[in-house]
Amino acid sequence: MSKYDKIAEMLKRRILNEDYAMNRLPGARKLAKETGVSYMTARQAIQKLFTDEVITQQDNGRFVVNRRNPPSKKEFKIAFLIHQSQSAYNVWEQAVRQAARKNYVSFRCVYFSHDDDPVITEVISGDFDLVFLSHSTMMTTHPFILDLVRRNKDKVVTLFHDLTSDGIRCLDGPEPSAAGKLVDKLYELGHRKFATYQLSSLNNSSCEKVANWEKHVAKYKLKSKRFEFQKDYSYEYLLVPAYRGASRIFAGKKIPSAVFCHSLELAIGLIRYCYDNGVKVGKDISICSFGQPEMARTFIPSITIIDRPNPLPQAEAILEDFISGDNSRLLYRPEDGDLIIGESTGPAPA
Repeated sequence: MSKYDKIAEMLKRRILNEDYAMNRLPGARKLAKETGVSYMTARQAIQKLFTDEVITQQDNGRFVVNRRNPPSKKEFKIAFLIHQSQSAYNVWEQAVRQAARKNYVSFRCVYFSHDDDPVITEVISGDFDLVFLSHSTMMTTHPFILDLVRRNKDKVVTLFHDLTSDGIRCLDGPEPSAAGKLVDKLYELGHRKFATYQLSSLNNSSCEKVANWEKHVAKYKLKSKRFEFQKDYSYEYLLVPAYRGASRIFAGKKIPSAVFCHSLELAIGLIRYCYDNGVKVGKDISICSFGQPEMARTFIPSITIIDRPNPLPQAEAILEDFISGDNSRLLYRPEDGDLIIGESTGPAPA
């Protein structure tokens, strides 16, 4: 096989793997530099793809993928669209990937770097058959993206943001009512001063968790005080803003003995603040959260959380229902998560 044939085959594999999600292929000079061949060899590779009708040429001379005649079009293609900083969602990505593999369909994980990244539009409006979108807070603050999702509702699955009222499928975490297990355990340990630590703007999945926490606190004829802070968009993660905002919890006279953080990042930021200010976690104050059990269990101190059941069965159910055309179910949630007691929780202080 000649050099240009090998390069042409490599480009075909990239096209099949959706590496050119925005339909842009490298020019001959860029391709020659990348592969270490001459400019003429790179041009021959591109010409072969053009001859085979794998790519087509636009009026401006640019070559793009010929969507009408791909090299070996697969029947079904899935995209998992995720922000580049959301490593915590790897478990969900792997679940969708395994479900795709089980059904012998194409899977592509696509990363975007900011809310206005054009790759978001390209993927959702492109020729993917099914798109999992994991950036739920963006759909709350970015009306254009929300409109884009609604216009493509037949093929979008949101993660942790329930848009089922718009006819959009949602893959969510454990039942938010499981937050009541945390309240019951803390009340059993003698806690009577409860609080939530949260962002001022939450996606609706997190709102449900907080609402269920407060509902169960009210069951004991008590109240849960809210401590909110604004997200600092100069930070990709919530750890630093959560650390800085924690001082408000200890500013008043009535300091809570048990705090529910709607995400594990907030719990970690709060724990670090306690450590730096001589507050003993698990003794002076108890802290708990929801999800991300692997990190919660290995953190020091280990954090009390509601476990996350394996999301693979739900990912498989979404894919099977979508392929079969069954639209009777829109919300997919795993079974109720178990309560995991960590070192961050102890008896109420005397």
